[in-house]
Amino acid sequence: MIKIETNTLNGIPIDALMGLIGSFGGIIVSAIVSYIVSKNNIKSQKESIDKQIDAEIEKIRMQYQLEQKRDNNNYLNKFKIEKLAELYELLGQFGRYNTEITLLTQNFLRESQLYFEEKDIDLFKRKKDQIEKRFFDRNTMREISILVNYFPKIRIKWETIVKLQLKYVTVYPDQIIGSLIIKQDRYENFKIPDNYTLNNYFDDLELIQIKSIDLLEHVTKETEYILNKLSE
Repeated sequence: MIKIETNTLNGIPIDALMGLIGSFGGIIVSAIVSYIVSKNNIKSQKESIDKQIDAEIEKIRMQYQLEQKRDNNNYLNKFKIEKLAELYELLGQFGRYNTEITLLTQNFLRESQLYFEEKDIDLFKRKKDQIEKRFFDRNTMREISILVNYFPKIRIKWETIVKLQLKYVTVYPDQIIGSLIIKQDRYENFKIPDNYTLNNYFDDLELIQIKSIDLLEHVTKETEYILNKLSE
């Protein structure tokens, strides 16, 4: 018997087997490609989602910071309003005190015409001391000096008024009536200048009044400005 040789493997033709392997190979390659593509798509989607999440988190963080800043600003502005209200009341007390003692000084100097008797000087000093005691016992000057530190522009105006008040209300009257003589050079600025008239002095007293009113108006404008910011 003649044996016919065929290309078989375990009875399966080689061509068929190769075709089968090729089919499986194609399926595997296709599956691998599909897996890689799917994995890349998933990764891309994950990155996109992560970016969206990060963006939302950043948005929330910025919104929180803005709200926190706004709340802090509102708290600060409300605090300033309270301090300005206190300051306005205290400056009003200072204005009334300064007006009272200015009128006392002006009346005394006008009536005396710069010719002073001892009894008149004593009466003037007693009345002046009474006015000053009523005012300074309330610690108004100290409280104002504390409050103006919250408002630099107001503090500058207040310090100017205090210097003028010390010079013209406290020091000058004692020089005019002769109970104070300034000899030291470091106090030269508080010494009454030559050719200084009574009218000059009254004008300087009036200057304190004007600056006190200006300061009250400044406090009012500052209050209105902050109130407008709160209402925004």
